[in-house]
Amino acid sequence: MNENHVNGYGQPFEALEAADGALPGDLPHTSLSERRSGMRISLLREPTQPAAKETELVATIRAVVARARAAQYEWQLRPLAERVGAVTRAAEQMLRRRAEVIGLAREEMGKVDVEGLFNEALGPLDTVKGWVRIVEQATRRQRTWLNPISFPRKSAYVDLVARGVVGIIAPWNYPVAGLYRSTIPALLTGNAVIVKPSEYTPKTSAWFVERLAGELPDGLAHVVQGDGRTGGALIDAGIDACVFTGSPESGRAVRLRCAERGIASSIEMGGKDAAIVLADCDLERTVAGITHWTLSNAGQACGAIEIAYVDERIAETFVEAMRRGWTRLRAIK
Repeated sequence: MNENHVNGYGQPFEALEAADGALPGDLPHTSLSERRSGMRISLLREPTQPAAKETELVATIRAVVARARAAQYEWQLRPLAERVGAVTRAAEQMLRRRAEVIGLAREEMGKVDVEGLFNEALGPLDTVKGWVRIVEQATRRQRTWLNPISFPRKSAYVDLVARGVVGIIAPWNYPVAGLYRSTIPALLTGNAVIVKPSEYTPKTSAWFVERLAGELPDGLAHVVQGDGRTGGALIDAGIDACVFTGSPESGRAVRLRCAERGIASSIEMGGKDAAIVLADCDLERTVAGITHWTLSNAGQACGAIEIAYVDERIAETFVEAMRRGWTRLRAIK
């Protein structure tokens, strides 16, 4: 391959192509090269030369943005039905090959198979179907009223126009689910996407983009791998919108960086989620619900319950019910 590859430290790599559709065993930093027949994943080996400057990292990612922008121009001109067809075919392929992503999530982050199935594997196709209904309505030309005195014999309308290239900085806790909720509506509305996965789950997220790219035009979907410096370089490289999911500290930094560059951003940050338990609650159901939302995905979820505010009239009863329930879980284990 004659492409430039970089890791999160701005260091260049020598690229060694793996077999089409195969996943190399160790991908601390990866890059994807698009082909109409599908994506090839490149195993990248670090050379001995010193780290490149941060500006070189931005320049390399800027070239990726330029390729995405070129592909996006043609993509936005295609009828919505064609875009829907391509993304639907990709999602159907993900469903057929769901065992692969379940295995990758288990390997990289220890996600148990049942959660890998429901959280990562089953979502893309349903998400496509849901967004198609929204996009069909949102992209219809909207006529708007003009004052006939101020604008005689004039008419006006509003079209929804694609932003261009959308950068997605993704989390590790949902390495596919944290992507399809952004990438699918972006693609359906005529945008290109560049995904910066978490450095802790590079292969799982790359698998998702690979499936998408196999049904999309060359250059429309990219992956850039690395740590937070790669995410910062992606923002600096000329994207038109940014979607971030992660910690409050990183989210604030991303939001400020985007604002300084006039880039639209959507920032989802972690929080301290609470359960409010009232005295007239169905105690058995409440204990089951709090247990589920506390332990789901090992508690690594945006909506995971971390604290409970309980009516003091039932506080002791509630604590005892939780103790009994969690003791049973330990016994089952």
